Amino acid sequence: MKNEITGMKLRLIVMNFLQFAVWGAYLTSMGTYLFNIGLGAKIGLFYAMQGIVSLFMPAVMGIIADRWVPAQKLYGFCHFMAAVFMVAAGWYGYVDGEAVNFSTLFTFYSFSVAFYMPTLALTNSVAYTALDKVKLDPVIAFPPIRIFGTIGFICSMLLTDILGFQNNYMQFFSCACFGVILAIYALTLPECPVSRGGEQKSLVDAMGLRAFTLFKQKKMAIFFIFSMLLGVSLQITNGFANPFLSSFRGVPEYADTFGVNHANALISLSQVSETLCILLIPFVLKHFGIKRVMLIAMLAWVLRFGLFGLGNPGPGVWMFVLSMIVYGVAFDFFNISGSLFVNNETDLSIRSSAQGLFVIMTNGIGATVGTLGAQAVVNRFVDMNSTAPQMEGWSMTWFVFAGYALVVAVLFAVIFKYNIIPRKFNKLFLTISDVNRSGRREVKIMDEIELKVHDMSSTLQPADAYALVLEEVNGNRKLPIIIGSLEAQAIKVVMMEYKMPRPLTHDLFLTVTKELGAALKKVLIYKVKDGVYYSYLFLEKEGEVFKIDSRTSDAIALAMRCGCPVYTTNEIMESEQLHEVGNTAFSVNVNTVDVVMLKEALSKAIEEENYEQASRLRDEIKRREQEEENTIV
Repeated sequence: MKNEITGMKLRLIVMNFLQFAVWGAYLTSMGTYLFNIGLGAKIGLFYAMQGIVSLFMPAVMGIIADRWVPAQKLYGFCHFMAAVFMVAAGWYGYVDGEAVNFSTLFTFYSFSVAFYMPTLALTNSVAYTALDKVKLDPVIAFPPIRIFGTIGFICSMLLTDILGFQNNYMQFFSCACFGVILAIYALTLPECPVSRGGEQKSLVDAMGLRAFTLFKQKKMAIFFIFSMLLGVSLQITNGFANPFLSSFRGVPEYADTFGVNHANALISLSQVSETLCILLIPFVLKHFGIKRVMLIAMLAWVLRFGLFGLGNPGPGVWMFVLSMIVYGVAFDFFNISGSLFVNNETDLSIRSSAQGLFVIMTNGIGATVGTLGAQAVVNRFVDMNSTAPQMEGWSMTWFVFAGYALVVAVLFAVIFKYNIIPRKFNKLFLTISDVNRSGRREVKIMDEIELKVHDMSSTLQPADAYALVLEEVNGNRKLPIIIGSLEAQAIKVVMMEYKMPRPLTHDLFLTVTKELGAALKKVLIYKVKDGVYYSYLFLEKEGEVFKIDSRTSDAIALAMRCGCPVYTTNEIMESEQLHEVGNTAFSVNVNTVDVVMLKEALSKAIEEENYEQASRLRDEIKRREQEEENTIV
């Protein structure tokens, strides 16, 4: 198993490295190339196109990945098509040189990013599914893997700088090479499941649009809105940082400085910072919560822009360096925590669609508005057709961006209420495992065994008693729980996937909790005594986790309806498990049936004049009652 886990991590590391190497080949340097060929006033349109295609392409590809084509295959196809069109853009730049026509270059580039942008969501879906296969917690395992994506971005940026591609069309060819390699490599990635349910689906389900129903939840709606507002900042420095640094060539005292002549290398410090900051994410998420982490990211954007406005490549270069360091916090704290948040709060069946929706709001609407708005601000203060120094104009531009980020941060601090970890729950959260295998938040307190429903029998006495058999997920041990007929009915309808014409009590309970903003995250069977199993429900509301006592039968019925995991302790599993007798029969632990059911069986035995059985039942009841009295004394 250890070798399997290591192998899976290595495969995902390679995937993430290549994923962002594709992007890093041109993302931070394309603005300078466009400026050199006379398209400086249209830089924003190129970067905005990434946002425009993100409005629909990630969602479309997410739908396809959820419903029809395995995510890893679709992932490879998208990268191949993106590479084809990027080659076309590079070839056109090579043939026409500085006489490049905007519309032709823009068309090739647009088709390329239309296929690339969905891969940002698909790579998360593939990674989370792969980690699920080897039973790893994504909140712990994914950030160190994602680090290598940033390393790939850095290596690609530096390669573009070293080879002298940052000022010309060759950066497009470099991007395409990484894309083709990744398209081929995607064929080796783990298989991702699709939902091919045979039942009749509504148009909303068939199109995968159910992810948009997340806006009905106040918490999710606010999250996505602020994702959009913060997404405004994402592409600004990608599009304009390199042209800004290169503009210092017009100032004699700065013309020969490292930052001016190797702008990509200086900007790569941002990605180095990103790499280091990723390592902090598990810590900050667990100790500060999603709100504080995202607020930190927003304030970091204020510093990112403000330091650009104050610095210069000479004595003030330390401000540029500090701005690059801050970028890691600004970018990673938002993107990674946001992706994990979406993964935690959405059902497995719409996970890819939900990740696509997250990309739509950030790299889609947000980045589109941001880059177009940034272009308007730049054009207002800077003449992009002039090679003359315009330091005051550039400084004012960065201060405008910093002011915007500050306003968003203040509004976010006031409005967004999710995941503030209260002091009284600190002890509980020290042992929280934020994402389980189904993409939901879970709380682990002990050495727990995950269970699934194996079968249910009705062969017990009394006749209205049922044996619900639970089986450990990663083992063969089975746990019997005796339940009544009503509870058995509530569980059976879920097992048979039967749609009741009217909601049962458990359906009503879940509907009410959902409307109140709470969600069932986990069931724990924590104790058994005289055949009675004791369980806790773990519900989460706005970051707080509540533990509620419950009958085990009700807890399981609820868990099956919402898809949350059911656990018990290893101690209970060892003491109460079914023991196999031959190949098909099992012996049930003597204490499986509780006192209440024993008394019911006693009454029925007396009614049927089965005095021999009644005598045995009476003796067992007395034994247990005496044991209870002795315990109390």
